[in-house]
Amino acid sequence: MKRVKFCFGIHNHQPVGNFGWVIEEAFQKSYFPFLVLLEKYPGIRISLHFTGILYDWMKEFHPDGLVLIKTLVERGQVELLTGGHFEPILPVIPDRDKVGQIAMLSDFIKSEFGVTPTGMWLAERVWEPMLPKHVHQAGVKYTILDDIHFRYSGLQESQLHGYYVTEDEGKPVALFPISKQLRYAIPFADPEKTVEYLRGLANDDCSNIGIYADDGEKFGVWPKTYEHCFEKGWLERFFKMISDNLDWIEMRHFGEVLKENQPLGTIYLPTASYSEMNEWAMPVTAIELYDAFVGKLKKAGLYEDNVAYVKGGFWRNFLTKYPESNLLHKRMLHVSDLLEKSKSELNAADYLRAQRHLYAGQCNCPYWHGVFGGLYLPHLRGAVFQEIIAAEKVIHQSRGQRSPLAGVEVCDFDADGNTEVVVTTPHQKAIIAPTLGGMISELDDFGVCKNLVDIVGRRKEGYHKKLLSRHEQTATATQSIHDLVLVKEEGLEKLLVEDPYRRGLFIDHFFADGTTLESFADSSYVETADFVGKPYTCKHHSKGDCIEVTLRRRGHVKRNGATSPITVTKTLRFESVTGQLSAHYQLTNESQKSLDLRFGVELGFGSYTFPMRESEITNGLGELIDATNPTEHTEVNGLRLDSRLYQYQTAMTFSKTARLWTHPLWTVSLSEGGFEKVYQGAIIVPQWQVSLAAGVSWQVEIRLSFERLAESKVSCAHCQASDQVPI
Repeated sequence: MKRVKFCFGIHNHQPVGNFGWVIEEAFQKSYFPFLVLLEKYPGIRISLHFTGILYDWMKEFHPDGLVLIKTLVERGQVELLTGGHFEPILPVIPDRDKVGQIAMLSDFIKSEFGVTPTGMWLAERVWEPMLPKHVHQAGVKYTILDDIHFRYSGLQESQLHGYYVTEDEGKPVALFPISKQLRYAIPFADPEKTVEYLRGLANDDCSNIGIYADDGEKFGVWPKTYEHCFEKGWLERFFKMISDNLDWIEMRHFGEVLKENQPLGTIYLPTASYSEMNEWAMPVTAIELYDAFVGKLKKAGLYEDNVAYVKGGFWRNFLTKYPESNLLHKRMLHVSDLLEKSKSELNAADYLRAQRHLYAGQCNCPYWHGVFGGLYLPHLRGAVFQEIIAAEKVIHQSRGQRSPLAGVEVCDFDADGNTEVVVTTPHQKAIIAPTLGGMISELDDFGVCKNLVDIVGRRKEGYHKKLLSRHEQTATATQSIHDLVLVKEEGLEKLLVEDPYRRGLFIDHFFADGTTLESFADSSYVETADFVGKPYTCKHHSKGDCIEVTLRRRGHVKRNGATSPITVTKTLRFESVTGQLSAHYQLTNESQKSLDLRFGVELGFGSYTFPMRESEITNGLGELIDATNPTEHTEVNGLRLDSRLYQYQTAMTFSKTARLWTHPLWTVSLSEGGFEKVYQGAIIVPQWQVSLAAGVSWQVEIRLSFERLAESKVSCAHCQASDQVPI
């Protein structure tokens, strides 16, 4: 009888910082019922991967899940896979962390289940050629990648029914290609389709291997899949059909195939991920051209046979596509280097605690953006920032007096070719970008371990054109249900705005007289001077318990058809004892004529720092403003932002009474339910009418103070379990 080996892999993951109810729902609708049903069919043998995030969560809140996994392991039904404990993109974290992340999950598996894993799941299947030596060092013998990785190396479909060996610096690792046909069939096509596919691979010497591995969320979490897989019984029908054919379908763990079968050969794979990821990593214009090209190939019937030659982009270019992602990534690298340099000065417990925070901060989800979520989800982005900041806090606290209480470093922090100024005090860490208008691009509060400027700007995405043309599309008679564009609310088209500059703290604006809040909020206004996003000179010095950073630019302002020189000098003052931050501004008229100006300072605060609906302004009236709608106030000398969630308050005062604008920053992205708006943060702009005679200067000071109002009830992001958000 002709026979075939069948390897079946499942990967389960939830991001650091995801809501507890989301993880609970995934456990109840997918992870646990899958395992319960699997136990009923002992002939179904699978390779199973849970990220350490889920293992940690189950250990605290659903130990019954771990008990069931252990039962399945002990009966030989389940082979456990390791991987990065917190599901990092391995190629973009330091080599020591690559090995450490894998070792952390392998140690957990050995401790909890009594087995040592030999295979691993590679996060998002992001492969780079230098990985073999690091995964080999971590004790890994094989990993599993999409078949497209192998097609990029020139292999054909008929050559993908086994495994290959690759190496780097002589350190080998085996690679299994996942069948695209099986990924598309399971669990969406009838079970007979999978059996038919496997029968086509069966041969007399049982040398072919059918290889499937994919997300476990496809079985219950994806839209309508719980009904499909469990209520309507697809998964049980699948298990039963495979079980009924075990006389010729030999279910094998990947590790068993490694022992029983010889490799098909040696191979070297190029940098790659799955096809969609390769596309998403490209700039929007390139995505549009790519889609148009793919459309032409499909129309000509040439795409399927030539898909390996239509590769797309490279994962690391998410760091160029989204500077916010790049800053997050470089902040993580900074702390990883700090931990390594401080290793000999930390006691063992503190080192491991800081390392765990760092590893949690390497969770891949907010570092990139495809069609769904990712970078645009503030709770995921904020949680990863939190872990990175918490790691640095542990390092400083453990080092005590050996750690500098305050200091300044001038370096190319985000590796973009420009110099940043990094200020560290016992209370804060600030990253100042002189070439970006002298703004603060990141402001970390060590008290609550939050980046207060965790804000993502508005930009064009490749999928936005679907939203803009949806009425035209849905009006056609030939529209397929699969092509329908769903929206969670009407009017999202109005929010498709492209910001002309990076958001941050202390961005300097000169407005035309007719500029309105509405035109500023939708970026249709015209800047009358050349300060936003332009380079400032920079000097810094210590003054008592304070660090002062002085930024200066001699620019030009247009008034009444004429261009006049003007110098803006702002001195950022970081107080080491109180933790207060102030910005002292001086505007100097360098022209020979008087100038009437409208000057404003933009302060952008991230949504997860201040997720409140109301904030109080200080104008003698104690009015409340709605942070999710544009508001305008006159005669304001201060503003208070209260975060009820974090029990945290930011207060700002102005030395001169100001007109105040506030408006929310909404981005529009996709989720499983369709297009939705996401509140990224609050933009606050105090502004003043300034009259300057020739050669005269004008001054104003903005002072920020930060206070933790009460002890938070929430816990670390990587062990949270409810709707609480970590601090």
